[in-house]
Amino acid sequence: MNLFRKKEVRREKLSGKYVYFSSDSKNKKRQIFLRKDRADEPSLQFCAWRSDLSAHELKAAILFRYIAEQRRLFVSKGLPVVSIDAKKKELVGNFKNDGATFRRNAENVNVYDFPAYAKGKVTPYGIYDIVGNKGAVSVGTSFDTPSFAADSIMRWWKLEGVEKFPSKKRKVLILADGGGSNSNRSRVWKYEMQNKVRRKYGLEITVCHYSPECSKYNPIEHSLFSAISENWKDVPLRSYETIVNDISTSFGFAQTGYLYIVAQSMPGYSKINAGM
Repeated sequence: MNLFRKKEVRREKLSGKYVYFSSDSKNKKRQIFLRKDRADEPSLQFCAWRSDLSAHELKAAILFRYIAEQRRLFVSKGLPVVSIDAKKKELVGNFKNDGATFRRNAENVNVYDFPAYAKGKVTPYGIYDIVGNKGAVSVGTSFDTPSFAADSIMRWWKLEGVEKFPSKKRKVLILADGGGSNSNRSRVWKYEMQNKVRRKYGLEITVCHYSPECSKYNPIEHSLFSAISENWKDVPLRSYETIVNDISTSFGFAQTGYLYIVAQSMPGYSKINAGM
């Protein structure tokens, strides 16, 4: 400040910024030369957000904002908010499972995991209560169909939702992926939900679908399914009992969740016309 008062330095605008230079012309030229030379040198930088968004990114941002507002609205009114999805299908047999655990001896498994060597196939379908932090899993031994998805939701509401939420709060918000058995384009799933849940229990259902490429942001993925995958990593799923026990001991199901075993075979895929 004293140098500025003594007019030994001057302030000038350079590249949109005010910079202090020496009043001496020779020193000023040298300072400008050093400043430009240092500007080309690499320095520690951070990723910068782009100001422009593509049409796809803008659509995703609007979708996430809408889902967040719906969640906030339902939670503020004390209404249930659940996240649903079907976990990856698992082969039942002596096959390798991803992951590693501390043990004295390694598990001996088959070299190949051909479906012909499996005893069967299971499809865990999860319902995660976001507000209550509770999970429910239906283990199906057949296809992952829209009917199976609707039956899983109906079973959860019948055994837990009816008792937890009074009749005046018969509204529920469902967060689901944009693909799979509960796809936003699946007429069968909408038809089954209408008949098995909406009309049977008088439940008003609001469904928010994530985009297919944004399914990883579904809360059930990192709240329920991640705990199940962590619990049975490096564990060969040799029998149905092993699968059920591993799911029941994950996520604290003994205190905070429900586990349903659906042993019967679900019907295959059906088709519903647009006019129905």
